Amino acid sequence: ALHRAAPLLLALLALLAAAHAHSWIECTDYRGDPDTYQPDRCFGYARGYAQRKAGTAFGQDVGFEYRGALQTSCQYARPDSLNDLKALYTPAYPMAVYKPGQTVCLAWPAKNHAADEGCTGRFIPDNQNKVYISPVNPTRDPTRAEFVDSLLHDIGTNPFGTTEHKGFQNCTKNFCDNTDKALCQGCFVVPPRAAGTYTLQWFWEFNAGEFYATCFEVEIQDGGNPGNPSPSPSPNPNPSPSPSSSPVPPQPPTGTPATPSNFRVTVEGNIVQFHFTTVPGSTTHHYAQLTGAGGLVASKYMQSALVCAGGECTLPLHVGSAQGTVTAGVIGFDMTAGRYSGWSAQVQVAL
Repeated sequence: ALHRAAPLLLALLALLAAAHAHSWIECTDYRGDPDTYQPDRCFGYARGYAQRKAGTAFGQDVGFEYRGALQTSCQYARPDSLNDLKALYTPAYPMAVYKPGQTVCLAWPAKNHAADEGCTGRFIPDNQNKVYISPVNPTRDPTRAEFVDSLLHDIGTNPFGTTEHKGFQNCTKNFCDNTDKALCQGCFVVPPRAAGTYTLQWFWEFNAGEFYATCFEVEIQDGGNPGNPSPSPSPNPNPSPSPSSSPVPPQPPTGTPATPSNFRVTVEGNIVQFHFTTVPGSTTHHYAQLTGAGGLVASKYMQSALVCAGGECTLPLHVGSAQGTVTAGVIGFDMTAGRYSGWSAQVQVAL
């Protein structure tokens, strides 16, 4: 019955009403306080940072996030020569220098996408978070397939429905004080590599099929003493926000959900298509999900304007290599008024 899915959907709606799905790498060699970002403890930046984000606050939105990595690997075009590529970095915003054996921490803003009982709830997607590396002194950016074949480090994911603060959600214990600009990190030990310049790609999948990436160059030096002048922060700080300092969790929509008509689901390869007609009224957003015996398989949240035309809606959901029978459901709601405007009956789908 549909009512059994209500707690999950309500929690997701409460989160999504305040969320904007995006993030990027702010620092490629962070050695500062694990709870409060310190700009002067950043020793490396992403490609294009000096030209596009210099002088802005940590987590400030200037359009630095990049969603096109499946087509073109990196957010800014690569110059023809290695020297010209290095020239994109400046003394104020340098290319990071790594040494084999050094513990390196990448830093990114949470942008509301971490699960915490004190503010955002438990149901925040996190499907993959990895770091890839090019060959030494590359003359071009690797393709998506080439990056996939050259994994440097798997940061991991936060298990859906938990508040373990792993993967992308490895964020400061002060997360609930500023869920948008809270500091998150992924740390790893630099493995042995030939000395030279490398292009790295940080690759994060939020909802299934929703990807964000940041490319950055690093200079890997010969081995020796690691380059950290101060101890690295713990790769997995354990958040424990104070209830007195946490904001009140956002409230889910109110009212009685109606049922949109003509709801059906089709499967085309690894894409599940949700088809339905909107309930009359102001439906600003739709959320779709697939659940199986092991829990959530895939989910997606989109503005109605992107999936509906003339009242007829089609919402595609990528399921990757998932197989078996799953339950598909979709919900429509009015974010501006904070109320339901449509909720489908669920159907069983064989992948």
